[in-house]
Amino acid sequence: MLVEKNKKEISLGTSVKEGAGSSLAVGFGDSSITPLTLALNGTSLHIGIINALSGLLNPLAQLWGSRQEGKSKKSFVRKFSLLQAIFVLPLIAICLYAFKYGPSSWLLYSTIITYTILLILSGALYPAWFSWMGYLVDEKERGKYFSRRGALIGAVGLAATILGAFILDEFKLAGYLMIGFGVLFVAAEIGRLTSFYFLGRQYEPKNSKQIEKRLSFVSFIKQRNNLSKFTLSLTLFNFALMIASPFFAVYLLQGLNFSYTTYTLVMMSGTLFYLLFLPIVGKISDRYGSTNLIKIASILFALGPILWLPFRNPLALILIPQLVNGLANATLSVGITSFTYEAIPKEKRGDSIAYINILSGLGVLVGSLIGGILLIYLPKSINVFFTVFIISAIARGIVALVFVPRIKEEKKVRSLPPVSFNVLHPLRALHMDIGFFRQILK
Repeated sequence: MLVEKNKKEISLGTSVKEGAGSSLAVGFGDSSITPLTLALNGTSLHIGIINALSGLLNPLAQLWGSRQEGKSKKSFVRKFSLLQAIFVLPLIAICLYAFKYGPSSWLLYSTIITYTILLILSGALYPAWFSWMGYLVDEKERGKYFSRRGALIGAVGLAATILGAFILDEFKLAGYLMIGFGVLFVAAEIGRLTSFYFLGRQYEPKNSKQIEKRLSFVSFIKQRNNLSKFTLSLTLFNFALMIASPFFAVYLLQGLNFSYTTYTLVMMSGTLFYLLFLPIVGKISDRYGSTNLIKIASILFALGPILWLPFRNPLALILIPQLVNGLANATLSVGITSFTYEAIPKEKRGDSIAYINILSGLGVLVGSLIGGILLIYLPKSINVFFTVFIISAIARGIVALVFVPRIKEEKKVRSLPPVSFNVLHPLRALHMDIGFFRQILK
């Protein structure tokens, strides 16, 4: 028993290293997809399509993956991790070809297709990885461990993304932008291979190799319980979120004409605040539970799009909307992770997680497409970004106030103090939120 415990503890440390490699791939590679798409003459609609495909195909791949993992979750995860590393290579080739022959529609769509395959591979391995980690992490330490792991790997991803932006700007100034993108995807390839290596060094408990009980999709959606309320809220929340979220990058690059470095510093500041708030969120989770974190996150996300509109100065964008966004992401990620482990029995985690993500992915699909279509087809006589952001904020507010409160906590925790929310007065709402957080951290 002691040997088993030591193996688990070593594996949890190894998982942080694995996550750092994966975070390098995301920071250098995934973060470059939107700028690369725009550099290949893509439009807001193409960005919407990428996010829509992510929302639909990634969770469908999760469902398939939950049915294909077999007895060894470790073996399955490593196989698909290696495939991810292989499919980074076409992105390097696209960048080199675009440098030599210039942007073209077939290169643009090749990029979208290749990145979509990477998203599918990521989705396929996730249920097995999620279940595997559930056997490694002690139930009483989940919030603490995942917060610490998230902070460490997030710091690696943040550094990689900022460094990648400097690289892109330097190569752009020299007239070699596509070579710069190629360099970033080479770094992403190294990150993928690092992740693959450390996955091989993690321990797989014997009891994690059991075949999980199958749960049909019909049975899942027929459930009338707390998990079904959570799933509905998450689906509607993702729909409202994605009307605007994929297009903040487009707004900075094309609406405000920021350089890659300035764009990245603004976008990644949200990640920095996310990392800073994770320890605080861990304390809130211990005191008030996972469901209350989701409620806090939904309110903050509803406020977010409005806070982008009054400011054009990068520093103001960092200190106001991105600070709120970072706090919202920290509370949401810890809240969702803790809730799903608490609400779903071990033997049904694979299928249940896949079904939740399929349904919430439909929200991502519809929201992303609506946002992209609105940005393309709204009359240019109005401020299209303003309109889309306001629509998203209203939709987020409705979900936060009507649907999220229906989710109940799975364990006994303290009640949150009351909070006021005013979507029409964002600065007043921000002041109220600051007072709210002072109360819960006492």
